[in-house]
Amino acid sequence: MKKLSYKILYIAWAAMFVLTAALGFAFPGDRSLPAKVICTVLMILFFLPPWAVLGRAKAEENRHHIRLLRWLAVGSLVLTAVLLVLNLRSAGLSEGMGRALNAALTVVSAPMMCANTFAAPIFLWGCLLTDTFRKT
Repeated sequence: MKKLSYKILYIAWAAMFVLTAALGFAFPGDRSLPAKVICTVLMILFFLPPWAVLGRAKAEENRHHIRLLRWLAVGSLVLTAVLLVLNLRSAGLSEGMGRALNAALTVVSAPMMCANTFAAPIFLWGCLLTDTFRKT
């Protein structure tokens, strides 16, 4: 079986990012049950390409890709935390500020906003981050 190149895996991950971000913008808030199921499945699929990259990088002992995934996971978790706190703090501010912060959160945390849940995507980012520190 032929392995997918890193480039294809990163492109697949970027495509999932764009798709989940677009759905987060297109369907904010409450959704029908089929839409919730589709968005939850897409949120889970979002994490398959980075795990494929990580598995391959570990097998090849390619520290560059492992470090890159580690920093992407850390960046996403930190930016998500900061934007969540800012979103909560913006409750008394202008509507425009709230919308801008929510748009930034949708971009930074695309799988979270797509699935309209916090726990699962943050848990999966944390698992990916933890896995970057494990030996093969």
